[in-house]
Amino acid sequence: MAARPVAGNSTIKNASPKAGIFKSDKVRLMPGL
Repeated sequence: MAARPVAGNSTIKNASPKAGIFKSDKVRLMPGL
């Protein structure tokens, strides 16, 4: 039972920085276009 919430938290933590990176990449590409 405890392993499930831990895995969920790890996925959320990993997704957060990834989403931030994608957003930063889009912002950088937008002015380039």
